[in-house]
Amino acid sequence: MLFFSTFIVQGQLLEIELRAKAGLQFNKVRFEAKPGQKVVLDLYNDDQMAHNLVFTKEGKRQAVANLALTLGEEAEAKNWVPDTDDVLWATPVLKPGENHKLKFTAPNKSGVYPYVCTFIGHGFVMYGAMYVGKDMPEIAKDMNVPELARTGGVPNEEEAIVANGALKNFRYSVYEGDWNKLPDFEKLKPVKTGEAKSGIADTSFSKKRDNFGIVMEGELEIKKKGEYTFNLGSDDGSRLLINGVPVVVNDGIHGVVRKSGSTNLNAGVNLVRIEYFEKGGGEHLSLDMSGPGIKKLQLARNTAPKNSQKNPYPTGNPIIPENNEAVIYRNFIEGASPRGIGVGYPEKVNLCFDANTMQIAILWHGTFIDGAKHWTNRGQGFQKPSGHYLMNLSRDQPFAVLENSDSEWPKVEGRDTRAEKMSFGGYRLKQKSRHPVFQYQIAGLRVTDYPEPQGGSMPSIIRHLEIQGNGEVYYLAASGKNITEKNGFYSFSDSMLQVGFPDKENLKPIIRENAGRQELLLKIELDGRVAFKQHYRWNVDYIMKNHTHGHQK
Repeated sequence: MLFFSTFIVQGQLLEIELRAKAGLQFNKVRFEAKPGQKVVLDLYNDDQMAHNLVFTKEGKRQAVANLALTLGEEAEAKNWVPDTDDVLWATPVLKPGENHKLKFTAPNKSGVYPYVCTFIGHGFVMYGAMYVGKDMPEIAKDMNVPELARTGGVPNEEEAIVANGALKNFRYSVYEGDWNKLPDFEKLKPVKTGEAKSGIADTSFSKKRDNFGIVMEGELEIKKKGEYTFNLGSDDGSRLLINGVPVVVNDGIHGVVRKSGSTNLNAGVNLVRIEYFEKGGGEHLSLDMSGPGIKKLQLARNTAPKNSQKNPYPTGNPIIPENNEAVIYRNFIEGASPRGIGVGYPEKVNLCFDANTMQIAILWHGTFIDGAKHWTNRGQGFQKPSGHYLMNLSRDQPFAVLENSDSEWPKVEGRDTRAEKMSFGGYRLKQKSRHPVFQYQIAGLRVTDYPEPQGGSMPSIIRHLEIQGNGEVYYLAASGKNITEKNGFYSFSDSMLQVGFPDKENLKPIIRENAGRQELLLKIELDGRVAFKQHYRWNVDYIMKNHTHGHQK
């Protein structure tokens, strides 16, 4: 027998499914537990940013979140969890797509115990509360949840249940097509069919994010005869049928619209059918029910991003690394010249190499790029990178032959300007990983340039550079308004960028004032071959200070 509130009670075990969503939010901002109850919390990261989950003592959420900001270089090793007795339980940092089961016993003392994501300052907006032995107030008056949830900016998904197995013998069929209203699915051939043990209707059964439809069917066991109300929300159209009779019709092309309908159900097995289609743009499907003995039971779960100014999941033609290999995108990319070469890595770090300047022009985290602009209609214009923590780097060429260390660095004036005394020689792909290795020349010197992705909660890039020939050349590692060095890494006052040199014992970086900016230079004297590495990473202190959780301000 199942009892529904904000969880599933099986004996004394409380099972919770919590999801980190786009826009720095959890899908549930509160739930109830009994004192001393065993809890299994399954955390899923549906976002393209990394997240963790930390439970704290009563009233200690903000203090723990602030302490996490002081971890500095130790943050990643500690999973952004500070060493303090105020922390009760915590998950590791989860990268996009990962999940983790957190098992604990609720405190014996009644109270409100906060949970929070402490990763890179997320804790100021991304949190919730576990009510132990206490009634939850009306959500609009609950000061233990984010303001967005109190004001109705977030659908009250946290008030519903993720009831594993609520729909028995659950089956789904996926269709593809361009519709303005729900089609007659019985006349169409599905591109995919299957069964789902979850018992929860979910739009992710479709691999496409536009121009698709889904029919989901299952058996719902009703314990008590009576009238039941169903709330169906969708973007675009949807329809709910119980025992073959329409109960809620929410058809057509529209944003998120919620409609309700009621019907009398007999005790026993009742047949549920949910029809849904998505034409384009936003995506949403949610369904819950209430009635005799059921406060709120969730039958369909929305997995589409909500309340985010920028959708981290491209809705057109997303280009995604597959099979643990890098993916190359050669087309017009905003922030680079028309000769930009985009590279998306499985480690969730991406770059655009500009073949006009032989320089890394853009770095970003998360989703790679959406090819819709170039793959539909006439395919004109420059496409913005997707994802977050985007850095547009200076468009200076990386190498130059200077008369002396005071000579001005060659200027790249316009988008189409090419590097001085340099020529691009293409790239080759490494076997298995398909990582590109760029090749070019500077004043007769041959350069091999291999950007290597580094995994982790804050992925980064190590650039392997090898120069062959004889002579003297300068390398411009980076430039900015003001450059400072700490613990072997150089930071820039006007950028998220940090750079370092793993082989620094063989290098002597120079910081110089030139043309109204500071430049980080290496002087390289060649007699055959020189190889060195440069580490590109994101400055966590800068991100926290400027609250730059998306593209750089």
